Amino acid sequence: MSFLGGVQLVNGIQIVALKNSEQHWLSIIKNGCFADFVDYGDEISGLTASPDGLWFAYFQRNVEKGVLEFIVWRYKQLSETEHEIEPYTELYVPLDWKFAQACFNSAGTHVACLSEWNHIYIVDLRRLDAPTEFYIPNGCDEVRPQVVYAAGNHFIWFGQDEFVRVIDLTCKHPTMWRDKLTFGGKKTKYMFVRNNRIIHMSDDGVIVICKANLLEKRLEICYDIKYPTGKYEDITIDEYGTIKIQKKSGKHFVIDL
Repeated sequence: MSFLGGVQLVNGIQIVALKNSEQHWLSIIKNGCFADFVDYGDEISGLTASPDGLWFAYFQRNVEKGVLEFIVWRYKQLSETEHEIEPYTELYVPLDWKFAQACFNSAGTHVACLSEWNHIYIVDLRRLDAPTEFYIPNGCDEVRPQVVYAAGNHFIWFGQDEFVRVIDLTCKHPTMWRDKLTFGGKKTKYMFVRNNRIIHMSDDGVIVICKANLLEKRLEICYDIKYPTGKYEDITIDEYGTIKIQKKSGKHFVIDL
């Protein structure tokens, strides 16, 4: 038996993924002890939980049906001693599709997943509607490594054409728009999202920090600085979004988001 990973829910509940030579499965662990099975299948991957610990999601390859399933479960506290974990929604796509790990927004109202074929699916956890799908044709605005970032009430991902795409969750149904920033150099050195800010550093040392203006559907630059390549040794960012750039002279400066 092998341990594949786990997530923490509320009230001391954990969901863990395990496998043996025949199959994968999910189990519920409460206060360190086995409590129940959740699901099993040919291959389970991408297990993740919402920030509030009330939802979790994963991908499951179903060879018999010839589909890849994206499954979202909901945790419900029934009483001080009783709880319930129930499937909320399922999405079926071709078996050979590949997805990045799903991403919940910070409010725990939506979950998104992006496929290698440039399909992005948004599931609204407040309603039982079918997932909203956006698609970018291959050869047009291809997305770079399959990562969706959560940023408050919107999702963000980056295109190879330098467009930043924003999915707005404040509408009745998710809507998508895009905006383009000139990021400086020809290659991206670092790019990520922290504290609802997009941080981009190009290979020539230009650092741009911006945020999405959902009302005007555009990106706003909050901070930009050019720090010439070759004059710094390293750049790091902590979990709170503080950027630290280490100079070769031994000095450093900090950008606090």
